[in-house]
Amino acid sequence: MLTSCMDTEVDIDLPGVSKKCPANDAVALLDTFFRSNKPGGFSVVHHADKKESGFFVGKLPTETGEFRVNITYRAEKNKAVIQSIRIE
Repeated sequence: MLTSCMDTEVDIDLPGVSKKCPANDAVALLDTFFRSNKPGGFSVVHHADKKESGFFVGKLPTETGEFRVNITYRAEKNKAVIQSIRIE
């Protein structure tokens, strides 16, 4: 489940919503977004890792248009933990 990949609190920025919230709320907001914007794929445009964190930028084509996605994460026990998601 996506919740297990999220930090305890996640900064989420979607069209019409921008806030810091618990992982469960972030997943619910993403679910709502994707119900209205059915994805047609995803491609990574840029990716960078530092010692204990990283980010990537991608393109998300949907039925309603193309979005730019930015995700930041930190490493914890050989696992990426999502700290923020921005879809614009």
